[in-house]
Order: sequence, then structure tokens, then C-alpha cells
Amino acid sequence: MRGALITTLLLAALLGGAHGHHNAEEMIRQFTEEIEAKGDEVAPEVYYRRATEYRVLRDYDKARADLEKAIELAPEFIAAHEDLGRVHQIHGAHQQAIACLDRAIAAATTDREKAASLAVRAEILNAAGHRKEALADVERALETYKRGAVDWFLLRSDLQDELGIKEERLEGLKRGHSRTKSIVLYNAWVEALVDTGDYEQARPIIEEKVAAARLKSSWLLRRAKLHQATGDQQAASADLEAAIAELNQRINPQNPDITLLVDRGIAFCMLDDRSAAKKDLVAAKKAGADRWATARLEKALGLELQP
Repeated sequence: MRGALITTLLLAALLGGAHGHHNAEEMIRQFTEEIEAKGDEVAPEVYYRRATEYRVLRDYDKARADLEKAIELAPEFIAAHEDLGRVHQIHGAHQQAIACLDRAIAAATTDREKAASLAVRAEILNAAGHRKEALADVERALETYKRGAVDWFLLRSDLQDELGIKEERLEGLKRGHSRTKSIVLYNAWVEALVDTGDYEQARPIIEEKVAAARLKSSWLLRRAKLHQATGDQQAASADLEAAIAELNQRINPQNPDITLLVDRGIAFCMLDDRSAAKKDLVAAKKAGADRWATARLEKALGLELQP
């Protein structure tokens, strides 16, 4: 079922993510008209897609009802089981959430599907504070489908960070970059070098990137983190102010780039300006950011990340 939905869901994301709540409401209207017109003949994917738009609006009760209807029509609908689990977890129904993911894992017919459902169960376990169990699930996901996905490697890294598993975290990000060639994982590895105190290896990489980059803000943030870690608050503040100045020039207030908003929020947070950081978090969510796009900023603010 997951594979049959790829084109449909990509289209929904393209149509629904770019314009925020207004477009979500329009998509809900269209799906509702289709459901009313087709009655019992409507495809379960339509309920699933409407549930996705309800989640954008944070109308979780309606999302849950649509996901349950999609599953009633297609009991092996893996993505619907996964998203229903996420909705249950948001409502604090941890056992129900896990049961949904158990069903998704049981329904999987390929290694890729099983691994993806294991990764979602890891997200839910993490949100409930069960980090060791979450780490075991994401490890199983990466073993089951060895190519993995960038988000899985990042989730494992975050869990290892929380659990103080330093060397495995570094090696895991390095292997993840080797498998996926993702610049995101490479950057996460550099940041992990700083987190684990390997300043000697991190410093020349960061200095080289700052010098070479045309747009420097993300690397200025990493250098500021290095300065803070080594006790040079004055240098850190200078880098953070320079990063914010660049980001102010790059962020379009009418159509802001979510990544840039999150980076600026991180910079404000590192300067202990939590009020400005929270404003950027709110702006990023208003612009349509999903939970992973804002995860770093929410973590920096000490907020709990929902699955």
C-alpha cells in the first residue's frame, strides 16, 4: 500500500505544504466533496490525504477519524497505521500508539516498509521517553534496510547523544554519510565532533568551511558552538551576530525559508534571546514546517518534540 501512495502523497505535499493553512483548508474541501460524491466507492487514500491536511491544521480528532476510516477500508494500509500511531501519541495514548505501529510492522511486505515502520515506532518511543527501546528500534530499522534514510540516522544520533553513547554516535553518522552521501549527515557528524569534545578534528573543518562558503551562516553557527564549548564567549557572540545579520538579509518575511528561520532561532537561542528564538519557531511552523524541520530549535529551547 505504501508504494501505491508515493505519487499521490508527493502531490499532496507539493499542493499542501507550500501555502500553509489556507491551502490545507482548500484541500480538505476538495477531499470532502470527493467523499460525498463517491460514497462507499471512495478510495481509502482520500481519507488518508484528508487526515494529512487535518494534521497540518492540528485538528487531530478529525485526523484520527479519517485514519480509522482509511484502515477500515484497507486494513493493511501501513502509512495510515503509522500516522494513527502519531496522532494517538500526541493525545498521550502511548499504548494505543505502539499498537498501531505493531500492526504496521506486521503488515509490511518489504524490508523497506518494515524498516520505515520500525523508525516511526522509534519516534513514538522517543517521544514517550523510552530512549533505549527507541534506539533498539531504529537500529533494527537500519539493519533491516541497510541503505537507510537520513531521518533514521539523525534519530539514532539524537538518541545516542541523549544516552551518552559518544563513539557510536560519531561512527554511525560517518557510516550514514558514506551510505547516503547526505550533506546533512556530514554536517551532523561535524557538529557531533564538537559535542563529543573532539575540537582538534572539528576546528580545521569548520574554519575551512567558513572561509570557503559564500553563504556562511550555518558554518558560523557551528563555529560559534565550538567557541562556546571551548570557553570563548566573545568569539561565539561575534559569530552569532554575523550569522543573524546574514540570515536577516536572506529571510523573506512574506515567504520565509524554514531552514533559515530555524537557523536564526538557534542563533538567538545561543545568545540566550529565547523570546526571539520562539518567534522564529512560531514563524517556521506557520510557514508549514514539519516536526523534523523544527526539531533542532525545539530541542535548543528545551521543548518536547511530538512524533
